[in-house]
Amino acid sequence: MAIGKTGRSISTRERSAAAPKKPDVKPIRKAPAIKIKYKTSVTKRSNVDDNFLSKRTTNVDENPLAKRTTTTSNLDNNFLANKLEALKQDIDDLKPQRKRQRRSTLVEPTVASYRSPSPTLDDSVLTNKENLSIVERAPTLKRSHSQAFNQTINTTTELCNAMQNKWTYKQFSENEQLLKDRLEQAERENEQLRAKLQQCETTFHLELGEQKIKFEKILERAAEDSRRIKELTNIIQELKGNIRVFVRVRPLLQGIENEDATSCIDCLKDDQLLLKNKINTKFEFEKVFGPNDTQSVVFNEIKPLATSLLDGFNVCIFAYGQTGSGKTHTMEGPADDPGVNYKILEEIFANVADRRDLFTYELNVGVLEVYNENLVDLLSDDKKKKIDVSITPTGVSVPNLTLTTVTDYQTTVGVIRKGLRSRNVGKNNLNEASSRSHSVTVVQCTCTNMSTNTTTTSKLYLVDLAGSERLKRTGTSGDREKESVLINKSLSALGDVFSALSQKSLHVPYRNSKLTSLLQDSLNNENGSKVLMLVNINPCVESAPESLCSLNFATRARQIELEKNKKVISCK
Repeated sequence: MAIGKTGRSISTRERSAAAPKKPDVKPIRKAPAIKIKYKTSVTKRSNVDDNFLSKRTTNVDENPLAKRTTTTSNLDNNFLANKLEALKQDIDDLKPQRKRQRRSTLVEPTVASYRSPSPTLDDSVLTNKENLSIVERAPTLKRSHSQAFNQTINTTTELCNAMQNKWTYKQFSENEQLLKDRLEQAERENEQLRAKLQQCETTFHLELGEQKIKFEKILERAAEDSRRIKELTNIIQELKGNIRVFVRVRPLLQGIENEDATSCIDCLKDDQLLLKNKINTKFEFEKVFGPNDTQSVVFNEIKPLATSLLDGFNVCIFAYGQTGSGKTHTMEGPADDPGVNYKILEEIFANVADRRDLFTYELNVGVLEVYNENLVDLLSDDKKKKIDVSITPTGVSVPNLTLTTVTDYQTTVGVIRKGLRSRNVGKNNLNEASSRSHSVTVVQCTCTNMSTNTTTTSKLYLVDLAGSERLKRTGTSGDREKESVLINKSLSALGDVFSALSQKSLHVPYRNSKLTSLLQDSLNNENGSKVLMLVNINPCVESAPESLCSLNFATRARQIELEKNKKVISCK
């Protein structure tokens, strides 16, 4: 007997009457099918959904917002999965009860229809029918949640992409507007720069035209000034005489044998001297240099001839005098006190540098000697090489002569000294190193006027003549005697040429000597030649006769009036 809620006892009959009737459908028999269907469908669906979720999760890991949404959805899914596991556990717990209910239904159908009086009567415990409904709905719920989750993921991804696209488009729009503004500003600046450039070009062309006109005027003025300077220099040279004669008296050399302590020469003025011999004789020349005058003082009077060479005139400077009178010292000089040869070359290069804006010059140097009436090339390595004077309509030339192109003073000095080291010298009673030949340094100059594009050629001869000497006094014999005879012969031929020129003879005997043949261009004035004779005098009393001969020779040369220049000279 059982006790009811009111406290009274309930009999077996009353419980039977109060029990519900047996349902028409037997749900118990369908339970195994539901169980098998639940296991199969849940397992398959779970695997598919898990794979799908893992793929979706992998695809959205890259987006932060999608990642947060995915995390939230995973938490919800885990919650549902836990809840589903709890339901499964409840179903597993109900399995023994269901078995007991099945046995009770077979034995006592009426009693089996009741639920056991246990805590299942509480509201938190589900009925068998509700459990079965939840189990059947579980796959559907999971699919629904998966679909919702996937939809959430898609929506989140689309939203992120849209936000990102919106941000990118906004940024692009801002950047585009900024670039447009900068482009417009750059275009404005470019237009301003173009305007300034055009203005600068216009100003530049205007100024360039003005400067060009000024420069042309300066060139014309410079050319005119150069022409006037050339004319005035030429006039001065002609007024002084085309053949100018300078006399230089060397100092007495104390301690030298046969040389007295007194001088037979007195320098009266800058242009006069007195020879004290048996009869005192007074001579007058363009310039007289005393024993105390230096190399620089002598060259200051010769310097204008460098300009004449660059202006296109042939120039000849030669030293004449007896042996030991100082000719080589005057022309060459020692290294620390150079003579005329090197000082005039230095002046030439200085003038070339000053004229480089108006003229271009090409200078070639050669060194030769007239030895025993033969020409010898002193710059040639072939000592047997033969050269000779050639007379052509254009002038005198020496074919096969070694010429060296020079561009500076130091190079020129080196070339000349190399040639002069090969010159023939010998010893006699008057000089330890007497020159036995006439040395000739040739400088060929080619000038091009850049404004008129005209070219002129000119030559400079720097001649150191061998000494005039008396055989009795020099005491030479053999080869030296033969050399002395030929030296005196060539000097006599030079005197004959001077005599013919002074008398304006129709025939001038240039071909009587190799020396006069070589100097023919300089001794006639068809090309406006300038000739300077430097007569060197030994002042010792014993040399008075030779000094008198030299002074007479210089006087005869000074009287020569060369043919006037064919160029028309006008002076305002």
